[in-house]
Amino acid sequence: MNPDHGADVERLASRARDFSEHAQRAKRIADDLRAAVDGKAPWGSDEIGERFAGAHVDAANRAMQRLEEISAQLTSMGDKFGDAAKTYRSTDDESAEGAARIDRELGEV
Repeated sequence: MNPDHGADVERLASRARDFSEHAQRAKRIADDLRAAVDGKAPWGSDEIGERFAGAHVDAANRAMQRLEEISAQLTSMGDKFGDAAKTYRSTDDESAEGAARIDRELGEV
């Protein structure tokens, strides 16, 4: 890569891989929450447990849904950063090759 350019492609590519790890963590949290909420009477089967469930099940379901959405968004963002790093690297390589070819054709190399 040309040192005159401002992008750190290797760091970008490395950070892109981090998104996958974060996405998997969000998915695991959502799965754990779903297992707890979907379990047999997780709030208790007495009157207080049923009232607690009535007040909190919808919020728990929204939280699970949001965590699943976050997981998908993190995966997508990581893919986009990875693609950007590949494109930048490829474009930089092609530019360097083109400049070298022009130098050769002009007899400057």
